[in-house]
Amino acid sequence: MDFRAKCEKLVDDTIEIAEQFLKAGKQYPPTLACLLDSGTVFATQTPPVNTDADKKRLNHVFNMAAQLDNVEIAFVTLEAWVLKAPTKEDMDKIVKEHGSIGNHPDRGEVLTFSFLNRAGERLFVVCDIDREKLTITKGDVVSPNDEGTTITGEFIEDPDKTIH
Repeated sequence: MDFRAKCEKLVDDTIEIAEQFLKAGKQYPPTLACLLDSGTVFATQTPPVNTDADKKRLNHVFNMAAQLDNVEIAFVTLEAWVLKAPTKEDMDKIVKEHGSIGNHPDRGEVLTFSFLNRAGERLFVVCDIDREKLTITKGDVVSPNDEGTTITGEFIEDPDKTIH
C-alpha cells in the first residue's frame, strides 16, 4: 500500500473512533500518532493546542516522530474551527471583531489530519464535523504539491521555517 492509501486507511479508522467521542458529546482530543513499521498504530493525546507556541511545539515533536527508525508515518489529528473568508484581510477583520473564529456564527468544525513520512512527504485531510447529526464527513487526501491546492499552517513544513 502506498503512502496516500495508508493515510486514507488511518483517516477511516480514526473517524470511527472520533465519532464515538462525538456521540458521547465530547471533543476528539488532540492526538499525535505513529504507524509503526510493524503495522501497529501508537497514539498519544497531546496537551491542548490553543496558541501558536503550542502548535510550534507539537510540530517539532511531529517532525521528530516521523524520523524515528520504527515509524513509517507520523500524524497529528486536531479538532479546529474553520471559516471561509475571501482574503486574509477579511479573515483578520473577522478575528479582530469576534476575538476568534470560534466566536463567529458562521464557523464550522473540522477534524484535521496532518501526515508525514520518513521521506518528508506530507498529506492532509480536513473532515467536516456535524454535531447535530453526530457525523464526521471525510475530506479528500491532499498534498501541498497537488495542483490547485493551497495549504497553510504550522504543520505544512519543517518547524524551523516560518509559515503563515
